[in-house]
Amino acid sequence: MPEPRQYTAGETARMAAQVARAVVLQARGKSLGPVDRGMTRIQAEACAREAIEDAAREDAEVQRIADRAARAAARRMR
Repeated sequence: MPEPRQYTAGETARMAAQVARAVVLQARGKSLGPVDRGMTRIQAEACAREAIEDAAREDAEVQRIADRAARAAARRMR
Protein backbone atom coordinates (compact mmCIF):
# COMPACT_ATOMS: atom_id res chain seq x y z
CA MET A 1 0.00 0.00 0.00
CA PRO A 2 1.34 3.45 -0.83
CA GLU A 3 2.24 5.78 1.98
CA PRO A 4 0.34 9.10 2.05
CA ARG A 5 2.35 12.25 1.42
CA GLN A 6 1.22 13.72 4.73
CA TYR A 7 -1.01 12.71 7.62
CA THR A 8 -3.51 15.11 9.21
CA ALA A 9 -3.29 15.85 12.92
CA GLY A 10 -6.21 13.52 13.56
CA GLU A 11 -4.62 10.71 11.58
CA THR A 12 -1.34 11.23 13.44
CA ALA A 13 -3.16 11.05 16.78
CA ARG A 14 -4.93 7.85 15.73
CA MET A 15 -1.59 6.34 14.65
CA ALA A 16 -0.05 7.31 18.00
CA ALA A 17 -2.92 5.58 19.77
CA GLN A 18 -2.25 2.45 17.71
CA VAL A 19 1.43 2.58 18.67
CA ALA A 20 0.50 2.88 22.36
CA ARG A 21 -1.86 -0.06 21.94
CA ALA A 22 0.94 -2.07 20.32
CA VAL A 23 3.25 -1.40 23.27
CA VAL A 24 0.62 -2.68 25.70
CA LEU A 25 -0.18 -5.74 23.58
CA GLN A 26 3.48 -6.60 23.14
CA ALA A 27 4.12 -6.23 26.87
CA ARG A 28 1.30 -8.71 27.47
CA GLY A 29 2.71 -11.06 24.83
CA LYS A 30 -0.35 -10.71 22.61
CA SER A 31 -0.61 -10.59 18.82
CA LEU A 32 -0.03 -7.26 17.11
CA GLY A 33 -2.35 -8.20 14.23
CA PRO A 34 -5.21 -5.91 15.30
CA VAL A 35 -2.81 -2.98 15.61
CA ASP A 36 -1.32 -3.71 12.20
CA ARG A 37 -4.78 -3.78 10.65
CA GLY A 38 -5.70 -0.54 12.43
CA MET A 39 -2.60 1.21 11.14
CA THR A 40 -3.22 -0.11 7.64
CA ARG A 41 -6.81 1.19 7.81
CA ILE A 42 -5.63 4.67 8.90
CA GLN A 43 -3.06 4.67 6.10
CA ALA A 44 -5.69 3.64 3.53
CA GLU A 45 -8.06 6.36 4.75
CA ALA A 46 -5.26 8.94 4.47
CA CYS A 47 -4.48 7.81 0.92
CA ALA A 48 -8.18 7.99 0.00
CA ARG A 49 -8.44 11.48 1.51
CA GLU A 50 -5.42 12.61 -0.51
CA ALA A 51 -6.90 11.13 -3.70
CA ILE A 52 -10.12 13.08 -3.11
CA GLU A 53 -8.15 16.27 -2.43
CA ASP A 54 -6.05 15.74 -5.57
CA ALA A 55 -9.16 15.19 -7.68
CA ALA A 56 -10.76 18.37 -6.31
CA ARG A 57 -7.56 20.30 -7.02
CA GLU A 58 -7.45 18.94 -10.58
CA ASP A 59 -11.13 19.79 -11.12
CA ALA A 60 -10.49 23.34 -9.92
CA GLU A 61 -7.54 23.65 -12.31
CA VAL A 62 -9.61 22.35 -15.24
CA GLN A 63 -12.38 24.81 -14.36
CA ARG A 64 -9.87 27.66 -14.15
CA ILE A 65 -8.49 26.79 -17.60
CA ALA A 66 -12.02 26.51 -19.06
CA ASP A 67 -12.98 29.89 -17.56
CA ARG A 68 -9.87 31.49 -19.01
CA ALA A 69 -10.64 30.01 -22.45
CA ALA A 70 -14.25 31.22 -22.24
CA ARG A 71 -13.13 34.75 -21.34
CA ALA A 72 -10.64 34.74 -24.22
CA ALA A 73 -13.33 33.55 -26.65
CA ALA A 74 -15.73 36.24 -25.40
CA ARG A 75 -13.07 38.91 -25.97
CA ARG A 76 -12.49 37.68 -29.52
CA MET A 77 -16.22 37.87 -30.27
CA ARG A 78 -16.53 41.55 -29.28
